[in-house]
Amino acid sequence: MYHQKREDTFIAGLSMGGYGALVNGLKYNETFGAIGGFSSGLLLEGVVSGSKKFAGMMPGNKFYESIFGDLAKVLGSEKDYKALAEGLVREKKTLPKLFLACGTEDFLLPEHREFRQFLTDLGYPFTYEEGPGGHEWAFWDTYIKKFIDWLPLGEAVQGISSGHVME
Repeated sequence: MYHQKREDTFIAGLSMGGYGALVNGLKYNETFGAIGGFSSGLLLEGVVSGSKKFAGMMPGNKFYESIFGDLAKVLGSEKDYKALAEGLVREKKTLPKLFLACGTEDFLLPEHREFRQFLTDLGYPFTYEEGPGGHEWAFWDTYIKKFIDWLPLGEAVQGISSGHVME
């Protein structure tokens, strides 16, 4: 019989998929042992506040409401990565390992640096890397490989587990 182990279960994504990996990894912290986010869509506060920075990217609030629901209710909800991380630390829950990466030319770099500081202040352990590149595959290819090297894959036991990654 196959038994899924938390320490052998990982979630990762890039851009809005990085947002999804972060939210789901934190929300289902008993399922996921590690989370990887690459140029993650850390834009909740900007979207909710109506920041002009993100206004040109998507066709207005209706677009964001179709993703997040009522924007007035997003912050502090289960869609809010900060609220989820804060809740896990406050409740002394099992924390998934966290790997975040963002390119130094990525338009989301300020949000990543702010989230890095938030996690530091919260006392949530994490790995954070920046490197040359923008919101693009050239950057993601490099850092996805770094994430795979960072994962505890060598600790997997023989059998069916995510420790058997094929390249």
